[in-house]
Formats: sequence, structure tokens, C-alpha cells
Amino acid sequence: MHAAPPRFAPPSASLLTWEWVLDHLAGCRNAWLSTVRPDGRPHAAPLWIVIAGGRLWFSTPRTTTKAKNLRADGRIALHVDSGDVVTIIEGQALPGRA
Repeated sequence: MHAAPPRFAPPSASLLTWEWVLDHLAGCRNAWLSTVRPDGRPHAAPLWIVIAGGRLWFSTPRTTTKAKNLRADGRIALHVDSGDVVTIIEGQALPGRA
């Protein structure tokens, strides 16, 4: 899976450039991924992320709750705390091959 560049934000939020996000996250490895369960409840789980080819990548076994949620509804929120800056990405996860 990979996250597409963000396309929206709440009216009160200022958008970060995708380049800034990729540059900032290049040294990060740990993140929290929130997905949507079929009944609408959120599901949050830790995972590792990788920045490659201008995209943010992660993988998860097909049998995990987050993988099942992503197949049904690709909406995500990804939270990364580098220790100095917190970055939250909201958007749509897209299937990909690393």
C-alpha cells in the first residue's frame, strides 16, 4: 500500500507540501495507521513506513484487521511523531507493489 499525496484538509488547517512531508518522514520508521471498520468504527495500529520513489509505503499481511479495512474502505489517517514534529496525513491508501 502507499499513500497518495493529500488532496484536502479542514478549512482551518494549512496544507503541507507533499515534498515537505516526504522530506520530514524520510528518517521516520514508526507510524500509527487508522482505518475504518465496516461498521464505521476506527481501528488504529502501529506499522513501519518507508519513503521511496516519491511515495510513502507500508505493508501489512492480508489477514490483518487493517488490511481487511483497507480493502473495504481505503480512507486512512497516518500519524507520525518524529520527536520534534507531529505529522498527520489523511487521505486514501492505494494498493501498490514495492
